Amino acid sequence: IGNEDRMLQALTIFLDNALSFTPAGGTVTVYVRRIGANLRMGVRDTGCGIEPKDLPYIWERFYKVDKSRMRTSGTGLGLAIVKHIVAKHPSVHIDLDSTLGEGTDIRVVFRV
Repeated sequence: IGNEDRMLQALTIFLDNALSFTPAGGTVTVYVRRIGANLRMGVRDTGCGIEPKDLPYIWERFYKVDKSRMRTSGTGLGLAIVKHIVAKHPSVHIDLDSTLGEGTDIRVVFRV
């Protein structure tokens, strides 16, 4: 379905982001599930979420959301890397749901 090393890299980026933006006492869940003919691999957190105004830009290199909500000094490259990984795999796409103050669910969907 896809390059195993690159998919692991995407999952690692998702997990790193979730851990960075979820406060102590929050929850980070890594999951893989089959939905019909598709396979969904993702990370869901109960962190700060992403503001709707930032959503169109999170896939751009060096873009960072509000720095006051960050517990890490990342480069802003992680999701841009995932975007390029997915672009190399025609049967894969990214889905994301995020609610400010409630968390984010980001996943890679494999069309099997």
